[in-house]
Amino acid sequence: MNKIYVIGGANIDIFARCYEDIIIRDSNPSSMTMSFGGVGHNIANNLVNLKEEVYFISCFSDDYFGKMLYDACAKVGFDMRYSFFNNAYPSSMYLAIMDKNSDMYLASSDMRIVENIKYEDFSFLQDIIDEDDYLVIDTNLSQEVINSLYRNIKGIKVTDAISANKVFKVKDNLQYIDILKLNLIEAETLLKHKLDDDAKIVAALRTLKAKGSKEVLITTRNGAYLASDKIYYFEHDAYDKDVKNTTGAGDAFLAAYTYACKNHFDVNKRVCFALAQAVLTVRSIETVAPLTVQDVESFMQECHFKGAILYNF
Repeated sequence: MNKIYVIGGANIDIFARCYEDIIIRDSNPSSMTMSFGGVGHNIANNLVNLKEEVYFISCFSDDYFGKMLYDACAKVGFDMRYSFFNNAYPSSMYLAIMDKNSDMYLASSDMRIVENIKYEDFSFLQDIIDEDDYLVIDTNLSQEVINSLYRNIKGIKVTDAISANKVFKVKDNLQYIDILKLNLIEAETLLKHKLDDDAKIVAALRTLKAKGSKEVLITTRNGAYLASDKIYYFEHDAYDKDVKNTTGAGDAFLAAYTYACKNHFDVNKRVCFALAQAVLTVRSIETVAPLTVQDVESFMQECHFKGAILYNF
């Protein structure tokens, strides 16, 4: 009952953080770190840190990094029984160049092993996942696989658009998505127009709700909009303080929101809990900050997140 399944990628993440202004086509002094990441992995890891049991389903390369990744996921506490290996592609890798302010300047990825997964690898889930289970779908999967998962697998379907390049993978699936999270750029890309004031964002949320999604979240630098029974806006002024790494904030937000829904938080606490998790994540050098429920709830009290209803359906 109410199990959480995450289908997506696990990467080797390499981060280079430049000390000074970046000089193009030159060697820039920086600190460099390697860690485990990937959208699916990060969401699962955040949920495990919040003491949820998570079934993580992915394809791992049969190379050195793939075995390292698999073992690391199992060690963190993911249930790996449905993951599998493939020797056709190298391990998924992600490289990010961060500027001196710790904002992403450039990133590159090789995710062929995830992009080439077939729906047949997941079709057994039709007999396993129940209506009240949560199914988190990573849009790094191919369009064909994503379409099939939405249409054939039961469960409460949760999706992060991930990027402007991948947001179109949800375009024809909105009626199947129970919880959809986008940032402002992704929402603008999907709807093909600027969302530069409250009225336009409210109109965008109404449009996305009308296409069938039960709950739609649009996050901004200083808050989040939610369309569910009403359209809400929650804001805070904590994001810009002590930023260390912006990568992973969206994954943290969606994981926390999923946790809050599963544990029946009211609408106000759901969004505030997710915002608090995201803000604490950007204050950590790690892509997945080691946060407990108590950490997040204490920070919520400290920050006094404010919410308002913008529109009644």
